[in-house]
Amino acid sequence: NSLVKYARIKNIGSIIVKTNDYMLHFLNTSAVNEFSHMTFGYDGGDYAPAYIAYKNLNSGAQGYGDLLFGTRSGNVGTTATSERMRITYDGKVGIGIDSPNQLLHLHSTGAEGTPRISFTNATTGTTANSDGAYVGLDAVRNLLINNAESTSLILLTAGTTALTIDNSQDTTFAGHVTVGSTSRAEHSYTYYKN
Repeated sequence: NSLVKYARIKNIGSIIVKTNDYMLHFLNTSAVNEFSHMTFGYDGGDYAPAYIAYKNLNSGAQGYGDLLFGTRSGNVGTTATSERMRITYDGKVGIGIDSPNQLLHLHSTGAEGTPRISFTNATTGTTANSDGAYVGLDAVRNLLINNAESTSLILLTAGTTALTIDNSQDTTFAGHVTVGSTSRAEHSYTYYKN
């Protein structure tokens, strides 16, 4: 039988574990903006199908940095692997963006339909935009809150229902409604519940 190489430790701190079809690659680095990474999938092209990587952001003895996750959109080895999600050194999560500015930041280079967060469960089904509910942006940057089910949209404060919009768009307010002002001053209209 011929010898088959399954593992290799390189003198630069890289560890490669390999079979005929799949590869796991660890690379150690302490240089700023350099990557330590694990790649997954068939080792037959220019780019791995998926990776998890650490980007070092500090040249100190211990360092710190970001954790990255990437995939590619096709099954051809010349299709580049793209970063899909990042957890920054200070705990922010970015999906579609490499510099999130909130604890969770979703970004899309497309327009209408993205980014959106969908909510479904075992009774709603999982069809995009027609099951469950979503929150997101439209093409002209309006914020959308959509209940795709034939049920009500309910807003609560302190665990108590404050506003209900039913599936025929009838709206019920649990408290007073003031229009035109934040106070009940002149030129505002206040509607009181019974």
